[in-house]
Amino acid sequence: MMTLIRHAESVANAGRRTFDPGTIGLTDAGVLQAEALAKSWGRTPSKLISSPFLRALDTAKPLATRFGLPIHVGDLQEFTYLSPDRCRGTTPHERRNWVDAYWQRAEPDFRDGTGAETFREFASRVEGAICAIGGSCEPGVVVVCHGQVIQMACWLVGRSAVSLDANAMREFRELDINSPVGHCEQRVLMYS
Repeated sequence: MMTLIRHAESVANAGRRTFDPGTIGLTDAGVLQAEALAKSWGRTPSKLISSPFLRALDTAKPLATRFGLPIHVGDLQEFTYLSPDRCRGTTPHERRNWVDAYWQRAEPDFRDGTGAETFREFASRVEGAICAIGGSCEPGVVVVCHGQVIQMACWLVGRSAVSLDANAMREFRELDINSPVGHCEQRVLMYS
C-alpha cells in the first residue's frame, strides 16, 4: 500500500504566469497547506518519495522535517503534454484553448513539441514508477506528486489491460475533470 498526495497549491494553480513546469513553486497558502499536512500526519512513513518538481518537493519538505526522513526523488513529475517553450510566460487561462485542443485531438502518440510528453509515454512512466515503488514491498510509503499522476496511477491499477487509444484518453480526461484531486488530497493505492 502507498499513499499518493497531490502537492499543495502552486502559483500556476492560483492562475499566475509560469515559465518552467519544474520550477513552479507554492503560493503562501500552499506553504500553509503543506505545513498543515505534516502536522496532521499520523504515522511515520516508511519512505517518503517526491516528484522532482519544486511544488511537490516543497510539499514533501515539512513531512520530511517532522519525521526526520530523507526525500527520495522518483520519476513522478506532472504530465507536461503542452510544449514548455510555447507555454513559457503564460497563465492557465491563456493556455486553456491549447489544453482543450490537446484533449479533443485524443492521439496517444501526439507530441506537442520539444519537452512535451505523449499520453502513451506518460502512462508508461507512471506505471513504471508505481511498479518500482510497489516492488519494494515497503508498507507505508508516502508519495508526493501531482493530480494527473495520481489519476493515472489509480486509473491504471483499476484496469487489467488498457489499450491506450483515443477512447482511453477521453476516459482518462473525463475522470480527471469529474473527480479532481485537491491540494494535499490523499489517495491510497493498493498494489500486489
